[in-house]
Amino acid sequence: MMRTTTTSVYRSMQLNIARAEDELNRLYMHTEKRVNVASDDPSAVRAIENARSQMTMSDRYIENIETVQDGMDIVDGYLDTVENIMQRIQEITTAAINSSLSDADAVTYADEVATLKEQLVDIANTQVNGKYLFAGFTDDTQPFSVDAVSGDVSYDGTTDIKYVEVGPGETVQSNLTGDVLFTDSVDVFAVFDDLEANLRAGDVAALQVSLDAIEPATDQIRTQRSLMGNDNARLEDNRAMLEEVKLQMKTTLSRYEDADMIEVFSDMTQAETALEAALAVSSRLNSLSLLDYM
Repeated sequence: MMRTTTTSVYRSMQLNIARAEDELNRLYMHTEKRVNVASDDPSAVRAIENARSQMTMSDRYIENIETVQDGMDIVDGYLDTVENIMQRIQEITTAAINSSLSDADAVTYADEVATLKEQLVDIANTQVNGKYLFAGFTDDTQPFSVDAVSGDVSYDGTTDIKYVEVGPGETVQSNLTGDVLFTDSVDVFAVFDDLEANLRAGDVAALQVSLDAIEPATDQIRTQRSLMGNDNARLEDNRAMLEEVKLQMKTTLSRYEDADMIEVFSDMTQAETALEAALAVSSRLNSLSLLDYM
């Protein structure tokens, strides 16, 4: 009878030791996170999943915003060059009207205008990472072509606008098409052609007409650049808002997931003490059990 009782007590003590070890291991797992699996706190699961989902969604929108802004910055750099070109032809035209041009000077100016037009066409056909910036949906096809005989420039791209999602239910235009920049409603290339012809002809009255045409052409490009800049500024606000959402969700996660270290260490101390006591009793019980069998 004594042997049976001792065995039962021994088994009970071993079970207590196993439980104490499990509790201590559980506390070690929670030194960083209070909730590691759903069973740790079922009531917190929904809030944790929602916070993580919001953070993932915010990261996706932020990535989209950064991609669009990178593209906008590239386009803006080229349009800045375009505006400089437009300013230069205005300077040329003004100088030609306000001074007595020799035939040689007129030809020099006309040649420069022709070169500036070539630069403008090159910009209009700019490729970045193998994609044409101003071609619309057909960004794998050169959008502008120049007639070899007449020198007329035609737009072969599409008028389609690309939109990117940058927030819940919110999209932003991510491209500018070549038609709205260079051919609609003012044909910017034709302005260059007319100016070059008027310079070669030395026709001052016609040069005044060319000068009057330069400003609307410049405004057409400037307007699109300004609209894109407004979108870029709005994207910056969106990104700041999304970063704030992420910060709030991190705070929420911390509130539900992070362990109270003072509480955890206090519980660990108690669990370690309980385990040490159980091991000490077990050791004494082992000694008694051996004597019992002698």
